[in-house]
Amino acid sequence: MTEPLISQFLNYLSYQRKYSQHSIISYRTDLLQFENYLKESFEIASIHLAERVHVRSWLSQLNSNNISPATLKRKVSSLKSFYNFLMRETLIQFNPAARIATPKLPKRLPVFVSQKEINQVLDNSPEPLSFNEIMITTLIAALYHTGMRLSECINLLETNVDLERKTIKVLGKRNKERYIPITQELNDLFNAYLQQKKLENIASDFLFCTIKRSKLYPEFVYRKVKAVLSEQTRSKKNSPHVLRHSIATHLLHNGADLNSIKELLGHSQLAATQIYTHNNIEELIKTYKQTHPKS
Repeated sequence: MTEPLISQFLNYLSYQRKYSQHSIISYRTDLLQFENYLKESFEIASIHLAERVHVRSWLSQLNSNNISPATLKRKVSSLKSFYNFLMRETLIQFNPAARIATPKLPKRLPVFVSQKEINQVLDNSPEPLSFNEIMITTLIAALYHTGMRLSECINLLETNVDLERKTIKVLGKRNKERYIPITQELNDLFNAYLQQKKLENIASDFLFCTIKRSKLYPEFVYRKVKAVLSEQTRSKKNSPHVLRHSIATHLLHNGADLNSIKELLGHSQLAATQIYTHNNIEELIKTYKQTHPKS
């Protein structure tokens, strides 16, 4: 009975809630781990028979094995979601993980590249010598200018880009569409890149691809972005997501309102966008200390 229950829950997350494959794998891993723990430690055959004491016991064991607070928090969330699903399906009477406290995580401010440095990256790019180089140059500019997630960017289709209206259609989390306006600078880059793509007869429905027409994969983009940022900035973290953090922070510094940034980034809740205000405060404090006549 256990496997069908977990599979039923994962299908619900995949087809009804539109969760990403990465999230589905995480949920499956957490639930199967707990299921194995129940069998080995308590000889409980089905995960739906677990009680609160069993959940607490498992978390205690994980904690003693020095599992990170973030991982522990995720596993608790997985159990709560799973048992809430079983309750809605009237398969159990109560959620054994409902009142389990999750560890509080320290707030980490988003890492971003300064506006001066990002301008150097975008303005001082070497003259592209190959298709792959102009593709990477355009990709980095697109990640920064639009604030897209890496997954959103590599899944863009050519038809998602409207050069005439200067917009792109992005398919975000849970298949939620949003339209992002693009600057003239990025519009020109897209135009030049697409012309080069056509000139070299590289046929691919995906906007960004290799010269062999292969769709980009996350590790490839991460490696390329890291190489460029490491060479031209002082940032300690040089992932594609840093470019997303950077544009959000720069927009806020330049007076954009939070709701506009929220829509640009595709956040479902304003709270997710408000973390950038902390960077704004940190920058204000830094400027205050450097420039105040009495400091």
